[in-house]
Amino acid sequence: MLTIETIQLIHTIRHLKPSQIFWRIQSYLIKPIAKLDGSVLINRYPFHLINVCQRSISYQNHHFNFLNHVVDYYNLINWNDSDQSKLWLYNLHYFDYLQQSATEHQTCIEIINQWIKHNSPFNGNGWEPYPLSLRIVNWIKFLDRVNLDKIISQPILRSLYLQARSLRNQLEFHLLGNHLFKNAVALLFVGYFFSGKEAQEWYEKGKAILTDQLNEQVLSDGGHFERSPMYHALILEDILDCLNLVQSNQHFKNIEFEKLLNSKASLMLGFLEDIVHPDGTLPVFNDTAQGIASTPEQLFSYAQRLNLQWKNNTRKLIEKKEFGLFILKNNRINCIIDAGKIGPDYLPGHAHCDTLSYELSINGNRIVVNAGVFQYAGEERNVFRATRSHNTAEIDNAEQHEIWSTFRVARRGYPRNVSVKHDNDELFFSGQHTGYQRLKGKPIHQRDVQISASEMKVVDRVIGKGNHSAKSFIHFHPQVEIVEKSQNQLKLKRDDSVFVLNIPETLDWALDTYEFSAEFGLKEKANLVTITTNGSNDFSFSYSFEVN
Repeated sequence: MLTIETIQLIHTIRHLKPSQIFWRIQSYLIKPIAKLDGSVLINRYPFHLINVCQRSISYQNHHFNFLNHVVDYYNLINWNDSDQSKLWLYNLHYFDYLQQSATEHQTCIEIINQWIKHNSPFNGNGWEPYPLSLRIVNWIKFLDRVNLDKIISQPILRSLYLQARSLRNQLEFHLLGNHLFKNAVALLFVGYFFSGKEAQEWYEKGKAILTDQLNEQVLSDGGHFERSPMYHALILEDILDCLNLVQSNQHFKNIEFEKLLNSKASLMLGFLEDIVHPDGTLPVFNDTAQGIASTPEQLFSYAQRLNLQWKNNTRKLIEKKEFGLFILKNNRINCIIDAGKIGPDYLPGHAHCDTLSYELSINGNRIVVNAGVFQYAGEERNVFRATRSHNTAEIDNAEQHEIWSTFRVARRGYPRNVSVKHDNDELFFSGQHTGYQRLKGKPIHQRDVQISASEMKVVDRVIGKGNHSAKSFIHFHPQVEIVEKSQNQLKLKRDDSVFVLNIPETLDWALDTYEFSAEFGLKEKANLVTITTNGSNDFSFSYSFEVN
């Protein structure tokens, strides 16, 4: 008899590419080896970058603050501190804090030298390919800003060169996606930074991977294929960095590659401008947390420094069909609906059960939000990925998609019959998904949304054989306050915006609280409405928002 975990693993593996399985096996069998002769003098090209995005402050006076968790290292930094989470330690090794404005250059050099001294090659978190990739780029950006004499710079350059060799031997072909993209960006950077045949091979390899991955990972509507707005912003910044690199340094001139970077960056900038909330924040679908990627405003400013142009969409109905976001908006209401795939079938690690979920702004303020992302590992990881943490419907107390472990999905559903239209002053959305068809009776969830000048109506329909229970969740932003509650109405406000949630008298509903996580490591209480019903074969239930 197969265990549940075995069945889930089978349903997960069958979606992988054969190449992923091959490279994963190879990564276990063959460990990376890289050496550097102590007598070799490392040479580099003249190098320059236009000002890159600055990072928020994560290091100050021996305090490191990642994921809203502060650790003090007064004497010696514990680079592999067993008391800290894997993601926290990854952030420590990324060296993003080199790009913050508040840290003196000498302090940065001291931290770099401490890393070199206490992270022997190929041991610990810092030598894994993902943190290697980010650190390589951050060190090069830092070295571009400071003038170091040869005595100081040679040990840093030698370490950087060895790190590049190590990365070249452990590219993440078993994962693909944003990990392989980051690897390729780092190879491109060291290829431009160092001189010699080996550096030229790094450049060629990085460029080849990026050319391939740009065409796969940037969708036709400009969105990133992992379908996370946060990862969209992260990859967009990588592309802007690469464009900065090739524009500012002439020793490798490839017009076609530069055109490709330019076109993909412009597509992604237009996409980002279309999907951001009126308050300028990212919509929270799949793994998206504020404070990790550069803000949309920072990215737009960076793109302008690189003389990029992109299309500005002013329509009331915006369709991002391949990514799966649909934006319906008028002068008062802005609704962003997720009706896309959870991600590439072979790479669903950042997926949430948020199909047909939405986020809602009224008069420029976020009102209805998804619960967010509290952590990447731990017992609450999948609580925030669950259906009940999103503004969608749950059928028979089951999950839309079989999320399990930390970054895995077994059986998953797909969107279908998605359509939108604009009729006079009204906006309409309709869509279904197949996530519950694995259940008895093979139910389908359909959601219809109608928006007029001062009202938004949501209708959920369960289509399937037999009896089914259903719940619909509405998560309010923490700053939304309850003004008045009656039998079938809830009057709410945020700042000066007052609105009413109307629920038909035939439905059961409850007002409770949930934990909202705008950023990793942060939670705050907010109001949650759960509407409950049941029916047979084909039944529907609804609610509406009325804006006063």
